[in-house]
This record gives sequence, structure tokens and C-alpha cells, in this order.
Amino acid sequence: MRLDKLAITAQEAVQASQSMAADMLAAQIEPEHLLKVLLDANEGNLNAIIERIEGAAPPSAKKRQEKAEEGLKENLTPAE
Repeated sequence: MRLDKLAITAQEAVQASQSMAADMLAAQIEPEHLLKVLLDANEGNLNAIIERIEGAAPPSAKKRQEKAEEGLKENLTPAE
């Protein structure tokens, strides 16, 4: 992917999700990483889009994202 072709805010979101994935020792960026970064950015655009698409309030979407993030962490836990 050529990040230089994205808008600056999109570049920043991808870079932040890369950092998050690395912090979680993930081998790749998952959609949940990017979603968390976008929701945490407090940009009104994403929240408005979520409300229009599924009629969900952003806090509800954030709760679902947090559950997905927990799933990512569980997948990274070494098997015993």
C-alpha cells in the first residue's frame, strides 16, 4: 500500500494502528486496530458514519470494538 497516496489523517491512522499492532505483538494490522485508532481520534466523521450506517450510537460501537480487541489479545496469548 502506498501511504503517500492517502490523506494525511488516513496516513496517521494507519501509522497509529501499525504501532498498536506492534505493541500487541501482532504480526499484521487487523481491522480492529484501525477501528480503535479511528474511534479514539474523536473525529466526528467516523461517529456520524457509524450512526447512519447501522443506527448504533458511537459508545455502542466502541464497546463492540473493545470486545474485538480483547479477542485479538486472546489470540496472541501463547498456548500452554
